[in-house]
Amino acid sequence: MAGTTYVTDLSEGSLIDATFAVQRKQTRRTRSGDPFLSVEFADRTGRVAGVVWNDVNVLTARFAEGDTVRVLGRVESYSGKLQIAVRDVQKVEGGDPLELVPGSRRDAETLDGFLEFLAGEIHHEGLHAW
Repeated sequence: MAGTTYVTDLSEGSLIDATFAVQRKQTRRTRSGDPFLSVEFADRTGRVAGVVWNDVNVLTARFAEGDTVRVLGRVESYSGKLQIAVRDVQKVEGGDPLELVPGSRRDAETLDGFLEFLAGEIHHEGLHAW
């Protein structure tokens, strides 16, 4: 995979070569009607917006939501938030996006048991029956 640049390491003006999970992908139009791609990337440290202005049709076809991708681009600021101006993106074959996004701090069985306990603590008749 690409370098070890994480979302929390991003700074305006820096060039990046990093691996992210694709959380959201949407083709949109500028005010003049030109297509662009709006993407949300994530890793275990957070999320960051991405935007593709050039070669939109070519780059859009390379990956889907839920894929792991290698991103080349420049970090810029837009409306007070950082985003990646994507220059190139490639799907990482065999990449597991779940390895890149934050997981639960507790296992599912523990959380399920805790939920059942909390539900048992409801003493209001109308809510308890629900």
